[in-house]
Amino acid sequence: MTSGKVVTTIGYERRTNPTLLIEEESLFVEFMAAEQPPRPANMLNIVGINRGIRPYSWDDVVIPCLSVDEFQKQLSLGLPVIDTRDYPEYAPRHVPGSINVPLSSSLFEQSVGWIAPEDSDFLLVSEEEGDGEAISRKLAFVGLDQRARGVVTMQAWAAAEQERASFDLLHPREVHERVQRSEMQILDVRDPGERQNVWVEGSAYMKFQYLDAMSSEIGLDASLPVAVLCAGGLRASTACGILRKLGYRPVNVDGGLNAWIAADLPVLRGQ
Repeated sequence: MTSGKVVTTIGYERRTNPTLLIEEESLFVEFMAAEQPPRPANMLNIVGINRGIRPYSWDDVVIPCLSVDEFQKQLSLGLPVIDTRDYPEYAPRHVPGSINVPLSSSLFEQSVGWIAPEDSDFLLVSEEEGDGEAISRKLAFVGLDQRARGVVTMQAWAAAEQERASFDLLHPREVHERVQRSEMQILDVRDPGERQNVWVEGSAYMKFQYLDAMSSEIGLDASLPVAVLCAGGLRASTACGILRKLGYRPVNVDGGLNAWIAADLPVLRGQ
């Protein structure tokens, strides 16, 4: 239905529904497929579990904690790395190329499904060895625990003096000042409903889940640093890892839009 009615008739829909006015099959397929967003996260895995063709962990399963040497061997196979620590711990030191999905986020398992490539195993980083149980439980909820090869702690990684990368965490006021001097650009990665209510003037926009697949549509200048903004910093941290992989120079706006507003910096608001 396109009329917003709760009840309709076949005759009314035939007269008014644009999809039913298309007579050629090829044009109908083209119309229905236009502007489709990327498919939901972890879709193939979840559908496979629901159909009974992929296994599901009914018993408690704990993802193994790996030594640094074991982790390095897995890393050499090109597996993606997901860092589960909170963004203030992730930003100053993390495994190069890793993407941050904080375990503390209510969207943790869904976000891992977005970040981990379909049908690919992946590696995990935690702050402490005891985090493995909570990580396993959350990933098992969406059938992702069996694709996790293992977890290494950042404590062990740092103690072994392995290579580490970092992102800058900038206070909103510093970001605002640099944007005013045309030295930086802002990317908002929140949900559309959040964006419609309040936003920073001139900021680019794209949900963090779509960055990898639709980055060419953002319109960012690769020669300028990108200040990434979400509500509180968690999703922006995930987006920073994706953007760096795509060749941008991202920084996380510490505290997100909440901190921006608290600093009395200018925003625009929807009606």
